[in-house]
Amino acid sequence: MGKYNGITKKVMKDGSTAIFVRFKYLNTTYPVKNFTKQFGCNTEKQAYDKLNEVKLLISQGKNPFVNTVVTFDELWKKRIDDQVKSGDWREITKESYILYYNKHIKKIIGHKKIEKITINDLNKITENLSDKEASTKNIVKKLLYPIFDQAVRDKVIQENITNDLKRYKSNNNKNIEKRTSEDPLSIVAKIYNAISFYKVHCRAQEQEIKTYLYFVLLTSRRVSEVLKLKKEDVIIEEMKIISKASISKTNTEYHFPFPSECLDYIQSIESGLLFPTLKRSSLHAIFIRLLNLTDIKFYNEKSLSLHDTRRLLMSIMITKCKIDATLADSCISHAQKGTIKSYLFYTHKDIEEAFEKYWQLIREEAKLIDLLDT
Repeated sequence: MGKYNGITKKVMKDGSTAIFVRFKYLNTTYPVKNFTKQFGCNTEKQAYDKLNEVKLLISQGKNPFVNTVVTFDELWKKRIDDQVKSGDWREITKESYILYYNKHIKKIIGHKKIEKITINDLNKITENLSDKEASTKNIVKKLLYPIFDQAVRDKVIQENITNDLKRYKSNNNKNIEKRTSEDPLSIVAKIYNAISFYKVHCRAQEQEIKTYLYFVLLTSRRVSEVLKLKKEDVIIEEMKIISKASISKTNTEYHFPFPSECLDYIQSIESGLLFPTLKRSSLHAIFIRLLNLTDIKFYNEKSLSLHDTRRLLMSIMITKCKIDATLADSCISHAQKGTIKSYLFYTHKDIEEAFEKYWQLIREEAKLIDLLDT
């Protein structure tokens, strides 16, 4: 037995020497470690001294064998790759989360090592989201928890501090009647009228932005889907769009009509994306500026989101247009559940007629509001 128990010197194939260490500490037997490669030790004595440091770190709940020089940005990129490779995140999910991370998380903790991140850092992230809905705030924990949990298992950190993040409740934000006394039909009609008055910063974008606003207001398609639609997805002669499974949230292909308000612009696009210059990060601000052009009054500084157009459409189709609830649900491409999913289906003509009925009502209400305002 050598002077330093468990520490040996070995000549490698390239002629170099390396110090290997095998040890047991706190009832755990650790596999052989190359202390020359891991810590730069060139003698048994150096390895012996380093081993004492290693044991101290282990007693403190840290993993001395994990390279923690990487930043949180790098851990986030690895998380993205792992989720995509495993199939847990589809391309549309990946892009949505990358946008969220870059906008709300990256600036505060992206440059830090994970062991240097504190609960105060995480609280700063959520504080910056104070004006967002509960579901938006809760994404912070959803994205960060698995990364911190892995770091705990690797013994890089002792605890997952994301457990201390507050979980926000919706406070009925989904209920539009809790935010305004305006009738859903009146809300959509007023927004519809405001689009023609919307002023853009860049003149070249005017038709694109206004068409986009008509499009999302009258079809209630998800923003992530709309921004991926291409001219080749459009069948002009049928006034129809085919939304591929690869860009839909439910991984299903959908066919839906588009309103006449969008026809001229769509015809002017030769190829590629229908809305090529729009960035998702700017769409919320565009919608809020549009709302400010209306006289819709909200309670306690509450507002509407683009996603609320889906709630408004459902409400108006069912209560005002007297359209069957399941058909209205199909118009916004919700994934059906239970036996309905297997046996009930609507033709494109059914969906087209439902939309036409809805659009006609919106146009009539918008004209009536215009007359009352003059």
